Amino acid sequence: MTPLAIWRKLFFPKRHCWNDDQVRLVDTLLFFTLLCLFTGLYSLMKWAQQPHTLLMITSMILISVEVIAAATIRFLRQINLALNLGFFGMVLHALNVIYQGGGILTSSQSLWVAVLIIAFYLTGNLVMATLWSLVVIALSAVMVQQGLQQQIVVTIALSEAGEAIDA
Repeated sequence: MTPLAIWRKLFFPKRHCWNDDQVRLVDTLLFFTLLCLFTGLYSLMKWAQQPHTLLMITSMILISVEVIAAATIRFLRQINLALNLGFFGMVLHALNVIYQGGGILTSSQSLWVAVLIIAFYLTGNLVMATLWSLVVIALSAVMVQQGLQQQIVVTIALSEAGEAIDA
């Protein structure tokens, strides 16, 4: 059994009244939450070795929120709530990684902004994806402004090998 099959078995409701499109959306959402969970687990292990407390905290929040999002599907059958929870966890952690790396202008993790926006449009409806994209773009613009004014201090201290791996 694959991790996705196990995750789906754990969190896909046994009884539901969803149509085929909604079932496909829930499957996509469960895949998204599983990927985010793995991202959080990897990130937690990575930042625990450094150690970097703020990134460890947002990694743990990401892990927790993705499990809660999946549980929301299983127990509450609320697709939009689960989707918003999943987006919140990933946005919080990804933007924190970018910020701790020096902001949009200097972080090696700035690509997360594009990844998030793509994920929004692949999994959410047009309105939800647009709203989340605007939030991420606005927060990124704030980071750009702070970076131009040199108000962001890089707090990630990596060895040369660590920087190469991170990049």
